Amino acid sequence: MLNRQYYLEQLEKNLALAHAKKAHFILIHLQLSYPANVRNKIGVVGRDALIAEAGRQLEEAAEKDSLISLYSSNVFTLLAPSLDNTHQDTVKHAHELAHKL
Repeated sequence: MLNRQYYLEQLEKNLALAHAKKAHFILIHLQLSYPANVRNKIGVVGRDALIAEAGRQLEEAAEKDSLISLYSSNVFTLLAPSLDNTHQDTVKHAHELAHKL
């Protein structure tokens, strides 16, 4: 899992590549949310374990060349290249990937 700063650097490089080569990428923003009673019950240590497990599962489910970052305390971001040639195919691919995650 990438740290936020490195992820942002890679995002900038990939955006430049996408612009220069008309490449398509998929950007997914995942925010974990849980009710206050769960937060209170599991505490900070439990929350950290939950975040770590969510990150591990994201890495397992994501495609091989995906970049995944814990962007903030409960937000993950994923950047994946799309092998699809058209905007429509990339959107379809993004929906399939999001559903998988």
